[in-house]
Amino acid sequence: MTLSRTISDYFSDRGYKVTFRDDDKKKWLNFLNKKEIIKFSTTNYWLDYQKEYLSQELDFQEISFMVNNSNNIDFILPIFYSQKQNKLLLRDNFYELPIFRDGLNANQIKEYSFDVLKFFFNNTKYQKSNSLLKLDEDNEIIKMIEEINPRMNYNYFNEYSVNTCLDFQEIKKQVRKSYKQFSNNKFKDVEIREYDKNIDEKTWLDFKRLHIKVAGRQTRSDKTWNIQYKNLKENSSFFIAAYVNDILAAGAYFEKSISECYYSVSVSDEKYSDFKLMHMILFVSIKKCISLKILKLNLGDEYIASDLNSVDEIKLKNISFFKKGFSTNIDKKIGVIF
Repeated sequence: MTLSRTISDYFSDRGYKVTFRDDDKKKWLNFLNKKEIIKFSTTNYWLDYQKEYLSQELDFQEISFMVNNSNNIDFILPIFYSQKQNKLLLRDNFYELPIFRDGLNANQIKEYSFDVLKFFFNNTKYQKSNSLLKLDEDNEIIKMIEEINPRMNYNYFNEYSVNTCLDFQEIKKQVRKSYKQFSNNKFKDVEIREYDKNIDEKTWLDFKRLHIKVAGRQTRSDKTWNIQYKNLKENSSFFIAAYVNDILAAGAYFEKSISECYYSVSVSDEKYSDFKLMHMILFVSIKKCISLKILKLNLGDEYIASDLNSVDEIKLKNISFFKKGFSTNIDKKIGVIF
């Protein structure tokens, strides 16, 4: 029996109806449109991208689902699963607690959370590097986890973000001192360009080629690049590029919802490292989020040491240090290790 069928049966036995996002994307969108705050990682365009990337690169299939109680969708859960490995993929900022409808009472939220936790504990296995939940330290869910499995381990980490409800000058005060000089983006030979639906194929192809050049190989399929280009044309994301003497030298692609923006993909040509182009790009992205009235620019999680080789280890630590330097908010989270 597939995990999808098991999910349907599990919640049906409790009197609820399950609908999978892939079967009714319009219904998923209607749920989100009723939310005051929409996380970028719950949007159809983000999940469509992840579905393509994870299925092609890592053999994971999407099983994101909605749970109905009477006429209401009470919660949605964006999630991916590998039947071959019998393992959920829950990583980075992408998958957290179920997203509950606004107005749902606290007891119902607690009951649903317990049901979801218990289901996944009983039906899947996990690797140490994957976490099902990202929680604030005082979250009540911790008590539920301990009730289900008293031997559960936790992984503490920081999540970096910029509060883009603040005025730009206030944000600038909180940025690392050595970065402040790059906030006006007025440097000789450097031009910063902003794109969303005004993007053209050549510009996006130039960015793709730069990414391949810096990485030393193509790290993901053409289709994922095409999905991101489509998202730009539909104004579901934006792209900021830095040119030196009219040559594309760095760029960053940002996912967005009406509430949150995510620093998703970036690359910078080492030849132009002295220009600090990514510093300029981040400042422009902050201004962009403020102008769009987005509440938060999510920069991602603190890097935690792993079994990677030393070159990758240093690179990821440097990226983490860079993100921290722009953060106005450093939120301590708990990752549940299975």
